[in-house]
Amino acid sequence: MDEKGVFHVPHDIERIAEYVQRRYNGRCRIRLGDLHDLEGELEVARDIYNRSLATLPGFTPERKEEWRRMALAIRPLLDPELAPFVEVNGVAVAFGLALPDVNQALLHCDGLRAPWDYLKLWWYSRHLPGISFKIMALLPEYREHGLDALIYNHIAQTCFRRGYRWVDLSLTGDDNPMTNKLAQRIGAVVDKRYRIYELAIG
Repeated sequence: MDEKGVFHVPHDIERIAEYVQRRYNGRCRIRLGDLHDLEGELEVARDIYNRSLATLPGFTPERKEEWRRMALAIRPLLDPELAPFVEVNGVAVAFGLALPDVNQALLHCDGLRAPWDYLKLWWYSRHLPGISFKIMALLPEYREHGLDALIYNHIAQTCFRRGYRWVDLSLTGDDNPMTNKLAQRIGAVVDKRYRIYELAIG
């Protein structure tokens, strides 16, 4: 928000999203994830995810069983408004996934070791301060078209409307230049750095 209390999406994301809508002249749109057709939505998302990350070194495509297992594990946290797709001519070409950062509630729950700790989890989960942006995937042939701005703008507007104060962009590797470049463009700051070290044995 600015000094007058007016919300602004950072770094012209809203302006870019509006430009993209005009450029595609009604041929692209944001649609919310359909939790009533979770199995179908999972396959659409998995296809986009695998094709999007296929160019990264060492990437292993997500298998249907593992993708489904992970989705069911977070099913209670899924919110259609935080799981948007971008469609072009009625075909999904990108999707994003953000989740309420329930870790902020777990900080108060002493490891869920006692029954009343679950009541604490329920209480603190009602007013979480932020969300964790887990996935942004876009088909390679649609990169540099600005379609990702539609997802960023939608999630930012949703966060403001829901009363969240910040977004954690989660982990991204040094070998993922597109994501890191986009994070810088929208004004993200580095919170932590992790390093992987290898040691040859034998």
